[in-house]
Amino acid sequence: MVHVAFDSEGAVAGVSTTFLKRNEQLRLDMWHQRGFVAEAHRHSAIGMQFAIRGIDHFEDAFTSGRDTRAPGIIQEIENDGIKRFFNRGHEPPTDMIFIGENQRGDHVRVHWFAGATVPAAP
Repeated sequence: MVHVAFDSEGAVAGVSTTFLKRNEQLRLDMWHQRGFVAEAHRHSAIGMQFAIRGIDHFEDAFTSGRDTRAPGIIQEIENDGIKRFFNRGHEPPTDMIFIGENQRGDHVRVHWFAGATVPAAP
């Protein structure tokens, strides 16, 4: 899935993509959501809107049974300002939960879909 945000002049202000990939930390296939917001728009709500709309889309597909390939969405947060602002382990309004850092030191956050369960370890 791809979301694109445009500014008032019609220029691209940001792009977000979501793709299915196995997360080795969780040992699960998860939706991975990435976003890029142009520098001129980084103090806007574009990034948060990308996160909310992506979560809503895939959670609706999961809870309706249309697509149950992954129980949630993962984001890896590179932006130091966002890491400092959302540093309490839980991030409203997306309900993202901090689960650690990747090898680059980016925050790894997950949103579990309503009704999702995690398989028991072998």
